[in-house]
Amino acid sequence: MIEPSAIAILTAIMVPVIGGLLYIIRAEIRRNSQVTDATHEQVIPNHGTSLRDAVDRIERRITDVHDEVKAARQDFSGHLTWHLDRKD
Repeated sequence: MIEPSAIAILTAIMVPVIGGLLYIIRAEIRRNSQVTDATHEQVIPNHGTSLRDAVDRIERRITDVHDEVKAARQDFSGHLTWHLDRKD
């Protein structure tokens, strides 16, 4: 049978150890929660400053550039056709 003094020593050691581990675990959960909140804020549009807003702006600009390139390609094709037809 375990002696009461051994139980008291074991308790005196385990209580602070478990308390310290709980403190560390809670701090890590709090830190992860803050990181998750900050990340979540970036993927929701907020009218200008979030990462999502930046991606949306880039996507619109790329679409505009794509349309301009398509129009320029058509103009160039028409211009080449005009030159080729003129030489005949």
